[in-house]
Amino acid sequence: MSVSVPILLDLGNILFFLGSLPQLYRTYQRRQKLRDLSIMSWLIHIFASICFFSAGVLSGAWFTMAVNGFNVSYAGVTAYWINQAR
Repeated sequence: MSVSVPILLDLGNILFFLGSLPQLYRTYQRRQKLRDLSIMSWLIHIFASICFFSAGVLSGAWFTMAVNGFNVSYAGVTAYWINQAR
């Protein structure tokens, strides 16, 4: 049985997206108290999501592109909130 790379990318992105929803909700609720979070880790997260977004574009895995476009936005907003909380 052969599984294509775009299908694995989509499956991984679905799991990553569903796993990040509880954290997204909690981050939004506590956005005024994010001083203890590392802004560097969120910047690395943004860079990684941009890489996955690019891989989605290049391989034609449009779901990967969409989910990681959301991840870039989410991580960017979180980095902004961390900076504002300092």
